[in-house]
Amino acid sequence: MDKLLPCGHISHHEQNEKRWASAEFLAKTQESRDLARKIIADLKKGSLRPAPYPDTMQNDIINALKAHFSRLKKQLSPSAYLEQVAIYEKALSDLLSLPACRRDNRGFPLDYTEVVELIQRPDLLTPRTGGRQPMPTVQQRNARIAELVKAGNTHLNVCLTLNKEKYSVPSPWRGEGILTWKQAYAQKGGSVHSLISKVATKKALH
Repeated sequence: MDKLLPCGHISHHEQNEKRWASAEFLAKTQESRDLARKIIADLKKGSLRPAPYPDTMQNDIINALKAHFSRLKKQLSPSAYLEQVAIYEKALSDLLSLPACRRDNRGFPLDYTEVVELIQRPDLLTPRTGGRQPMPTVQQRNARIAELVKAGNTHLNVCLTLNKEKYSVPSPWRGEGILTWKQAYAQKGGSVHSLISKVATKKALH
């Protein structure tokens, strides 16, 4: 059996390793770190007005993020709001701490919908009560998987539904930078198929 690298991959292409060690890639990583600090500082200060950025995907994500946190700020107590900022800050930090091969070709910053611990529907909260929406448990997730399979959904449709309904992926996958079921299906196809099949079979036997 091939020995895995610390990142979890079997091997890297030599050309990729050279690129990850290049000044250009390191500069891009530093730009991401600087951007993360600015975003978090803006969120903490409540500087949430969308800026007239150029029309790019990155700036669309930033403006959508600020709009989301603006809604949270209106609905949450100050301490609960800062808890949400801390959750997003940790998600960015976790992403930037991944090995270069796990960060390569990943967009930055994270779309807030990829951070499943965040309150995704602030409109469902009672104004200023604060608190975090309870996340579905593993048992609830597995029950939902079995229900979707029983209804005849393909594994892709199961993943898309889990993604839409904000079910979290298994924690080992999150450690690899995979935060949504859509990402999991694209990057860990075999593991996803195995998990869904096992859950569906186990539930059917009970």
